[in-house]
Amino acid sequence: GEIEERMWVAGRDILARPLQNILAQDSASEVRAALASNVSLDEEIVRFFVGQAEAPVCAALAINPVVPLDLVQELAATRHPSVLAALSYREVLEADLVRFLLAHSPDFRNHWAQQQRPISDMEFETAKTLVVDPLPSVRALAIAGCPAWRLADLYEIARDPSPLVRLAAVRHPRASDELLAERASDDVPEIAALAQQLRETRQRTAVSSLRAQATAPARSAPATASSSAAAATAVAAAAAPSSANASAPASAPAARTGAASESVFAPAPPLATSPAPAPRFVTRSSPGLFNKLKRIFF
Repeated sequence: GEIEERMWVAGRDILARPLQNILAQDSASEVRAALASNVSLDEEIVRFFVGQAEAPVCAALAINPVVPLDLVQELAATRHPSVLAALSYREVLEADLVRFLLAHSPDFRNHWAQQQRPISDMEFETAKTLVVDPLPSVRALAIAGCPAWRLADLYEIARDPSPLVRLAAVRHPRASDELLAERASDDVPEIAALAQQLRETRQRTAVSSLRAQATAPARSAPATASSSAAAATAVAAAAAPSSANASAPASAPAARTGAASESVFAPAPPLATSPAPAPRFVTRSSPGLFNKLKRIFF
């Protein structure tokens, strides 16, 4: 039959192993790629395709959920740009592999970042490299994925020309009150609203904590009138916006929030104030194979 007909057959939900064997050796790469994306693909055929290391076929395998995790590492070892990019769309990945590819594969990293897929334990050295990337979504990933950023670093990062990066800085758990106060007047309404919401949440939390302390029974002696008055004063102070929260330090440089291209590679993803759903991470399946992958990349 024609190539389109054979591709249609290769994509059928139920495909007998003998027919898979025939299609796996089809002269057209489009047919082999269609078979590689089939969720009923036999593991022996998967291993055959991985051994052939053909870019279009391996890219199709990269997003096929039936491919075992050890073979996912083998796919990464092909170093085909299209395969590494396709791996970033895979639902289940090993956490170590994700961290490794974020650090060493621009193709994987760019596509992962453009999807705004999260990673929560990025190494600080990797984050420092990614935060100067020309792609705003990669810089935002560097901020959101690393918990080790210093307060001063975040304050400067929050003045990035890209709204996506500023939003990541506002969301960061170590964002200071001063940072949130400055971003509460951001030119982008979504960023300003989120910063203000986080400021108000912090203030309510502080008030609730102080009220709990003020009303808790004393363990050693009854509270005196002066101590109760002091607690009430502290509650009132926490409820009112502080001068530190009201404005940024006077010595801080002006915010760089002017219009700027969101991406030098592709259109930027829409600005969303809620993080993207987390991918499913699993533990490493083959440390020896992972070490082999490192040697291939280096």
